[in-house]
Amino acid sequence: VTGVQTCALPIYIYSGILSFHLNEQWGVELSVGIGSSSDKVEKDTLEDEFDIKTAIIRTDSYMLGNLIYTPTYGKFQLFDGTLVYFETFIVGGVGTTGVKYQYDHCLPPTDDDNNIVGDVRETQVVNYMTTVVGLGQRFFLGENDSLRWDFRDNAFLIDAADGSCNENADSVTSFHQNITFQIGYSYFF
Repeated sequence: VTGVQTCALPIYIYSGILSFHLNEQWGVELSVGIGSSSDKVEKDTLEDEFDIKTAIIRTDSYMLGNLIYTPTYGKFQLFDGTLVYFETFIVGGVGTTGVKYQYDHCLPPTDDDNNIVGDVRETQVVNYMTTVVGLGQRFFLGENDSLRWDFRDNAFLIDAADGSCNENADSVTSFHQNITFQIGYSYFF
């Protein structure tokens, strides 16, 4: 059995967020991230034992502009009497996600006599329009800092022709999502 299977690998995204609050409920933010993924042993097993090459969809980077809405503020008391203040926020926005295509699943093009007549496509990063929605919380450690967590869904349409071995492949779009869980530290100026 031979073939090409498309799949997405788990990735680690190293990100930074710069926010500016217009008032207590509304804010804007710029979110940037750099992706890092590595091939898993299953990819090598599919190729070595079953002659199945996998076309991997690798998130290379993203840049998003978001609107932040904070509908809920609260506090709770720890057993020792310390008050912990928190807020819950909703995020929505648009931007771009860069997908890195390595074409390591491709064979060089050949003619009718199986002579190699060209090269495999060069590695490239293609940017796709992205929408994001998310939900999170901030737990304040003091006046100027907090710990935060959030879930975000970065959704975008990719064109299968961009990842195809054939540069002249037909354009077919498919829906993809990067669902992320972020934890971090925030410092306020």
